[in-house]
Amino acid sequence: MKNILKYIFVSLFLYPLAGLAHVKWFVPENSSPVRNYSLSDAPVIIWILVSILIIFIGIILEKIWRLPKGLENFLKFLERPVLSLFGILIGLAFVAFSLSGFIFAPVLKTEGMFGSFLLVIQAVIGISFIIGAFEKIAALIILGSYFAAIPLFGFLNMLEALEIIGIALAILIAGRPRWRIINFKNLEKLGGRFYSYAAPILRVFTGLNLIILGFTEKILRPDLGLAFLQTHPWNFMQMLGFHQFSDYWFVLSAGAVEVIFGLIFVLGIVTRLNALVLAGFFIATLILLGPMELLGHAPHFAIVFVLLVFGSGEKLKFFSIKQPISRRAFLF
Repeated sequence: MKNILKYIFVSLFLYPLAGLAHVKWFVPENSSPVRNYSLSDAPVIIWILVSILIIFIGIILEKIWRLPKGLENFLKFLERPVLSLFGILIGLAFVAFSLSGFIFAPVLKTEGMFGSFLLVIQAVIGISFIIGAFEKIAALIILGSYFAAIPLFGFLNMLEALEIIGIALAILIAGRPRWRIINFKNLEKLGGRFYSYAAPILRVFTGLNLIILGFTEKILRPDLGLAFLQTHPWNFMQMLGFHQFSDYWFVLSAGAVEVIFGLIFVLGIVTRLNALVLAGFFIATLILLGPMELLGHAPHFAIVFVLLVFGSGEKLKFFSIKQPISRRAFLF
């Protein structure tokens, strides 16, 4: 019982700092085999229960808390400038990706003539986003590049970059509301009527991306996480006196945290709070891992920026709250 209480305490209050580090960026694929987690493992059961509890609390908070009217109006005013800045940040990230020799994520390093072609296309897309020219056409090209890269890197590796589809669809719908160099009215009709879906689509695909990464890099592949921890000893729980909290269970906790973040985004509950906490984890891993983490997570920082302003949006929500229980002001 004492051990179970320790795991519950850790689950609720001490999310592992390594939760959002993408281990494949730093660990080779040929790591040593490790016993997979089982549904009969006590920590696995506890994390399932904790996940349900956190989602339940999130639903309650979504019903209870609301933004102050003044702040809500201010964020509404920021929507179009933030979407424009989002496109610029994504463009800068894509150009940096191409200069670094990978497409969409550090693990997707390109080789050969076709790989070089994809790098050039990615850089051109990035420039288009930066200067604000033909951005909706560039978004369509992103989708084409994503699916064209599947034979090169494999379906699973591309699935781990699923947020790229969300980015492409969001820009395809919303375009570049401000600071364009070239503006064609005909292109504005491409997805314009679905403007209210732009941020929710970005939210859902980001959530799915986090869920997939939580499973593929940690929960289903504990060997990758353990190999990462051998060179990056981040299991601070043992230093806090939780000596039975081994690296093996730390990897499970990291994956579970990532999945919880993703589920909250997909469900469309307490999105701003989720994005704020997620930003904290990104900053923590950035400090600990350095430039590669910043470069690889650049699109995620841009997405978090958008979700902090837009929140859940009114579309693609599993829990639509029309009459909140209370009008208290809080950032949810």
